[in-house]
Amino acid sequence: MNIARVRGVRRPLQGVADIVRRVMADDQPPKRPHAEGADAGWAAIGYLLGGMLVWGGVGWLIDKWLGLPNVGLLIGLIGGAAAGVYLTVKRLDG
Repeated sequence: MNIARVRGVRRPLQGVADIVRRVMADDQPPKRPHAEGADAGWAAIGYLLGGMLVWGGVGWLIDKWLGLPNVGLLIGLIGGAAAGVYLTVKRLDG
């Protein structure tokens, strides 16, 4: 029986060959290239709301830090919405 040495551990090559054979045979489940149906809609909503919440929050924090009257909040909301639209188009376009 063939034995492989890896850092002093003796291991049969048969187990390693089985792992490599499965990977090379491409026994992995197929990946979906594009979101479809409801998945695409939920992804779009998630990107838009997530972008607006995150960047709006950053803008709000900057407003509080600098003492501005909600200018950073407005810029953050608009920038977050734009980033959400960009990510949605990029994901759905493929």
